[in-house]
Amino acid sequence: MIARQFGRKEANKEYAPRPGAYAVIMDGQERFVAVVHNDEYFLPGGGLHEDESAADALKREIIEETGYIANIGEKIGEANEYVHSTADDTYYNRVGTFYFANIIGQSSHEVNRDHEYRWVTLDEFSPETELTSHVWAVWQALRRRQNKPMRG
Repeated sequence: MIARQFGRKEANKEYAPRPGAYAVIMDGQERFVAVVHNDEYFLPGGGLHEDESAADALKREIIEETGYIANIGEKIGEANEYVHSTADDTYYNRVGTFYFANIIGQSSHEVNRDHEYRWVTLDEFSPETELTSHVWAVWQALRRRQNKPMRG
């Protein structure tokens, strides 16, 4: 499967690859978990540390961003996105792998203070995120969930 590419690549800019893993955690009412940071929505997840698998990174990120322990399920797909980080003035091609995940418990780990999570619909999420790849992943998850029950 070839990864979808989102975002607009600016001319004469070098984009560093930034591998990451992200989760679509759904309930029974077509809502899913969105993490809110600096008034922007995104899916739980983030960059991989050195020698860390996508599943391990995703489990760690979900705990850090929501306080939940999750079981990582079936892969939804891969999508990359050109972004410019104003925090470090770096251009990245976010190489994202998206998975279904289920909440299986509560962690004792303290959630990042500048993050909160919300259960949202796609209509609530789409206008609040700049990450088209995340909208695409949720759309893929919803479409697949309508066709078959989730495994994992």
